[in-house]
Amino acid sequence: NVRMVKGRNPARIIYDSTCSLNNNLNITQSAKKQTTYIVHPESARADYLELLKIKQLISLPYRGDSLEDWIEIWKVLAKEGISSILIEGGPKLHQKMLKMGFADRLLIFTAPKTIGKGICALTFPEGNLLDESPFIHHEWKKSGPDMLFEGIYKEYSTQSRKVVQK
Repeated sequence: NVRMVKGRNPARIIYDSTCSLNNNLNITQSAKKQTTYIVHPESARADYLELLKIKQLISLPYRGDSLEDWIEIWKVLAKEGISSILIEGGPKLHQKMLKMGFADRLLIFTAPKTIGKGICALTFPEGNLLDESPFIHHEWKKSGPDMLFEGIYKEYSTQSRKVVQK
């Protein structure tokens, strides 16, 4: 949601592949105040679907996890007027979106500290960045105490254009 500046809150889109949302989460408690879509498997349990209905969360079921399934999700969101999506997730979701070609810009915030081995954030489907960069522009910037990497891809997502054109 919008904090520290004036502006309207964007719609929230939650990818819940395990149907783990429950009544005690802030997301379910605040859904009546902020449009919230829940992307979940078609096979969701009846009690889960009832929770979505009661809390006024907008259900976006998907059949599988293929490129075609994701294109269908993007089409539904496009019909709702959503044309830009910030994906804030973990490495599996980020990797999936990069691999399927649904990203045109990559922003990575990182702390300049190493604590243990950590978790691998993601790998680039294009291969080794030392051989050839997939970005037309990239830079590191200071962001408070952290560092921000911003990379803009050479070619904006082919998949994104296909969704809009269909």
